[in-house]
Amino acid sequence: MNATEIVPNPSSRLKRIQKIVRAIRILIWAAALLLIVCGSLFLTDFFGLTSNLGVKISFSPMLTYTSPFKIPASVFCLVFLRVGLFLAGIFVLDKLLRFFAAGNFFTAHTVHCIKLLGCFVIGDWILTKTLDAMAGSGILFTFGQLVLGLLIILIAWIMDEGRKIQEEQELTV
Repeated sequence: MNATEIVPNPSSRLKRIQKIVRAIRILIWAAALLLIVCGSLFLTDFFGLTSNLGVKISFSPMLTYTSPFKIPASVFCLVFLRVGLFLAGIFVLDKLLRFFAAGNFFTAHTVHCIKLLGCFVIGDWILTKTLDAMAGSGILFTFGQLVLGLLIILIAWIMDEGRKIQEEQELTV
């Protein structure tokens, strides 16, 4: 780096991060709203309204339904767990993004949020494979989502170790 080069103000960097975080939070909440709207369209048959929209819902790659009345109770329970994981993930991700917008990048709270997100991804993988097994047409074993969840947890662990090293260095005279 050249000594005459102007270094951007750290607050301007934080403002850029805040703008990006705001945009990502809007997209995340739009996805949640879309999930609620699509789920509501599919469930209109439960309330006596018939939807001739031809809406189909897929809970896993092997499991697709055209009517909520065709869904077994065990599948319905697992689907609610999966939706609950998705919504919990949205709340945790929103909390993590708010930490980032406040300038808190390498704290115990952010590490905890990242670990939770990794656990949610792994939990979703387990639920998806269970739903595939319930479909009766075999299980499609793909490990991408499992590996992603483990990678997220690994990154959180590395961030936590770096945070601990930084705390130790700050205490060293």
